[in-house]
Amino acid sequence: MSQPRDLESSLRLLDCALANSPSRGLPRIGHGSQRSIQSHNLSSMHSRTLSREDTLEASIIGMASGRLSVAPATRRPLPQNPPLIHDVSVTLAPHEFEFFGNQSVLSKTLSQGNWTDTWDRLHIQFLESFLTHGSEQQVFEIVGDFIQNCTDTLEVLQEECARKGIDQKDLVWLRNERNTWGLLYCLYQNRLSSRHRASLESPRDGHCSLMEDDDRIIASLKQHLSEKDVVNQLYENDPVVTECQLVIDWLEKCAADYKLEAGGPEIGHFTDKIVAWENTLLQLKMNQERDSTIAYGATKSIVSRLDPDAPIRENRSLHDLDWEDEARLMPQIFAEIRCGRLDAAQSLCCHCGQPWRAAVLEGWRLLHDPNYESAPSVGPVLFKMPIEGNPNRDLWKVCAWRMSEDYKMPVYTRATQGVLCGNLDALLPVCQRWEDVLWAHLRVLVDIRVEKEIRCSQLGYNREYAEMPEKYWQKDLTLEEIFEQLRKHQSCRDEAMKPDHQVQELLILEKIGPLLNRMEEWSMDCGPQMLRFFAHLVLVLRLLGHSDLAGDNVIQAYVKYLIGLREPRLVAHYVAQLPQEEQISNYASFLSTVTDDEERQACLAEAEEAGLDIETITTTVVEMIRKQESKNLITCETTASDLKKISALDWLVFYPAQRAEALWQANALIRSFLAAGKVDATTKAFNKIPSDSISKIVEEFQVKADEIDVSLHENLPRRVASSIREYFCYKAYLDAKDGFSDWHQHFHNAKPSKPTDPGENASFQERVAYDHRIAVYQRELDRWKQTMQSQTKTVRSLLYNVLLFPAGGWLVDSTSSSDQTELLSQEDDQDKLRKKELDFLRAQCIPEVVLLLHSVLFNMGEFAECVRLSDLVVSEQYELYRVYSTEQLGELMVKIADASLALLEHKKDPWGLPLSS
Repeated sequence: MSQPRDLESSLRLLDCALANSPSRGLPRIGHGSQRSIQSHNLSSMHSRTLSREDTLEASIIGMASGRLSVAPATRRPLPQNPPLIHDVSVTLAPHEFEFFGNQSVLSKTLSQGNWTDTWDRLHIQFLESFLTHGSEQQVFEIVGDFIQNCTDTLEVLQEECARKGIDQKDLVWLRNERNTWGLLYCLYQNRLSSRHRASLESPRDGHCSLMEDDDRIIASLKQHLSEKDVVNQLYENDPVVTECQLVIDWLEKCAADYKLEAGGPEIGHFTDKIVAWENTLLQLKMNQERDSTIAYGATKSIVSRLDPDAPIRENRSLHDLDWEDEARLMPQIFAEIRCGRLDAAQSLCCHCGQPWRAAVLEGWRLLHDPNYESAPSVGPVLFKMPIEGNPNRDLWKVCAWRMSEDYKMPVYTRATQGVLCGNLDALLPVCQRWEDVLWAHLRVLVDIRVEKEIRCSQLGYNREYAEMPEKYWQKDLTLEEIFEQLRKHQSCRDEAMKPDHQVQELLILEKIGPLLNRMEEWSMDCGPQMLRFFAHLVLVLRLLGHSDLAGDNVIQAYVKYLIGLREPRLVAHYVAQLPQEEQISNYASFLSTVTDDEERQACLAEAEEAGLDIETITTTVVEMIRKQESKNLITCETTASDLKKISALDWLVFYPAQRAEALWQANALIRSFLAAGKVDATTKAFNKIPSDSISKIVEEFQVKADEIDVSLHENLPRRVASSIREYFCYKAYLDAKDGFSDWHQHFHNAKPSKPTDPGENASFQERVAYDHRIAVYQRELDRWKQTMQSQTKTVRSLLYNVLLFPAGGWLVDSTSSSDQTELLSQEDDQDKLRKKELDFLRAQCIPEVVLLLHSVLFNMGEFAECVRLSDLVVSEQYELYRVYSTEQLGELMVKIADASLALLEHKKDPWGLPLSS
C-alpha cells in the first residue's frame, strides 16, 4: 500500500524518475500539426515569440483523444549545453508528441458489447493502467493512460449515441473527467519540475549553483532588454502567471476538442476563397454602371467605399448577403481564438478576403530585436535578423480597447478585440459556459500582469507608454476572486457548483485538503463512474505526495461498489490501497459473499497478487460468518445458516500453513453446534478438516511423531496444542456417538423376529416348514448375538474413550502445573469464553455419555459393570462428578438402582457379586 508522501518525497521521486530514464524526455504534447510560435494563440501572446531553444522548458497542457496541445509558458533560455537534469521541463515542441503517454492497455475492442458493458469496462481499464505503471515514478504515465482510456470509451459511446439515439448529455461527465486528468497532468508536471529546479538552484555550502552561474553569464551578455525578455523573466519568476497560462492553454485545448467532437458548419462549407464583401462590391459596380440587372440587390442603403471602417464611418450597411457572411465569420474567428488557434483565425480572415483583419490580430506581439543577442560573425559578412513584434504595441492596444468598447461593433467583433487587449467586459457577453468564463478571466489576468511587468521594468523608465484606461487595471484579480466571480456569474453559476468543475477549481488553487474532503462527501451519494474517478484521483494525488483520511474513505466507498460487481481482481487491488485494518475488514466482507470453490480460489489468488494479508483475512471472514446469529435458535436440525458457517471453514484449508487456524475455528464452530444439540451439523463441521491436518501442523512446527505422544503443550504453541487436543476430544465424542447409533440400530432393528407358531392344528407340512423357519431363526439369532457382542465391545471402548480421556479428561486443556498460573494471568476474554464453553460441554456431554454406556451395558445384560459406573463417576482421578448437577446425579442413581435390581433377580448381590449360600 502506498504510504503518504510529502512534497520533498515527490520531488525526490521526480529526480529519480529522470535519472532512471536519461534518454527519454517527458511527453511532448502536440496539436496534430506544427504551429508557428509567432502565430500561436493570444493567451501565450507574450511568450510565443520564443525560439525552439526557448521552448525547451515551456509548460504544456490540454488534451483530446489522448493528445494534448502545447502551451509554452515563457522560460529563461537554457545554456548551450544544459545539464541532463534540465530535461525535467514539462513541455516541448507540439509536433514532437504523437501520442499522449503509452497506449491504452486494453485495445479498442469496446465497440463489442452494450452501453453498460462499455461503461463498466472503464473500471478494469483504469486498474490495468494503474498496475502497468504502478510505481510512483510513473505517475504521469498512469494519468496518460487514464486519458487514453476515457478517450477510447468516449469514441465508442459517441458511436452508440449516434446509432441508438442516446442523449449526448450522458457523455458530459466522461468528457469532463478526461479534461480533469489533463489539467492534473499539466499542473503537477509544472509544479514538480519548478520545485525540483528551485531545489537545484538553491545555494549549497555557500556556493552558487551551476544554473545561477549560467544566469550570471547570460545576464552579462545581455545589455539590451526587450519586451520579450521582460516577459520571459516574469514567467520564470512568477508561478501564478505560469500556472494561469497553463490553465488557459488547457481550456483552449478542451474547447478545441469540444468543437471537433460537436462538429457544425464552418465558413468553408459555404464559400470558396473570395474577396471581402463581394456582394457589396458587385452592388457598387452595378450602381456605377447604372446596371440594375443584379439578381439580389441590397435592401438598404449600402456603403460607398469598401475600406474596413466604411460601415462605421458612414453609418451605412453592407449588402444583406455580406452581413450574413459576417455573422458567420466573426463567431468563427472568435471560436478559433477561443480554441487557441490564432493562426487558424488569421487564415480564415485571409480565406474570406479580409487580410486587414488578420493583420489586426498581429498587433499584440511583443517587441524583440534578436540582433542584440546574436554572436559575432566570423568573416566579412554580417547578417541582420528581422525585428519581432510590434514596436507600437501600446498604441495598438489602446485602439483595440476603444474598438471593444464601441457598441456599434458586432458583439463578436468586440469580443475578439477584447481578447487582444484584455477587456473582460467585452468578452463576457459571448461566454456562456463555465470554461469560457474562466478562460476570459484568466486571459485578462495574464494580460494585465504582463502589461504591468513591462511598464514597471527598465523599459518603462526608458520610454513613455500610452496610458490604458483605469477600468483595465481594475480587473487584476486573484485566482480565488476569479472563482468567486464564476460562482456569481449568471450564465455559469450552476455549472460552477457541479463536482467536476469544483474538482478542477481546487486543483488549480492547489487546495488538496479541501478537495479530498469534498470528494469524501460526494462519494457517499454519487454514481459509479464519478466514484471511480474520485478513487483514482485520490490514488494519483497520493503518488504526488498528498494523503489524507478522507482519501481513504473515498477508496473505501469505491471498494463497496466494486464488491457489488463481484470482480475479485478489482476488489483485491483497491482494498490493498486502504490501511491494514480496513484491508482486512473490507476484503473479509467481500469473501463472506463468495460460496463457489473456484471463485474462492480466484479471490485468494487476487488477494495474494495484491499483497493482502491472506491469513488474517481468511480468519476474519470465518469468524465473521461464525458469529452471525441464526434465525432458528430452537431447532436441532441443520439450517441454511449452519451450512453457511460450515462452508466458511473452506477458506482456511486452501493453504497448509493455515491448518492450525482451521482447527481452531472448526473447534469453535463445533462448540456452538454441540451446545445447541446439533450433532449432524457438528459432524459436518468436523469433517471439513482434512484428514492430514495434524500431520501438516506438526510438520510446520517441526515436531517429531514420538514427541506428540509425550506432551503436546511442551512441543507446540499453547493455542496449537489446545486445538489439537480439543480436536481429538471431538473425534472421540463423535466416534462414540456414531458407534452407539450403529449399536442401537443393530440392537433394535436388526434382531431377527421369531416365527409364529402355526398351532396344534397345523398340518404336517406346516409343522415341517415351521421347524425349518425356527432353525433359520436360531442361526440368525446366534449370528446377531455374535455381532452385538462385537459391536458392544467396540461401542463400550468408544464411550470409555470419552470418559477416560487421558491427561486431564475430555475437553480439558492439558497444561503443566508450572504453566497454569502464568496462563491464568495471560487469559484474555476469548480464552475465558472458550473455557466457559468447554465447561458447559463437559457438563452436557459427559453425563450423556455415561447414560449411553449404561444403556449399552444394561441392554446387553452386563449389570455389574453398570453398577461400577458409579465408581467411575465419583473417582477422584477423573473427577467426573464435578460436571454433574443434582438432577443428573439423581437420574444416574435411578439407572444404577435398576441394574442392582436386575442383579438381585439373577441371584447376585446389588454389586454383582454371587450371593453366599
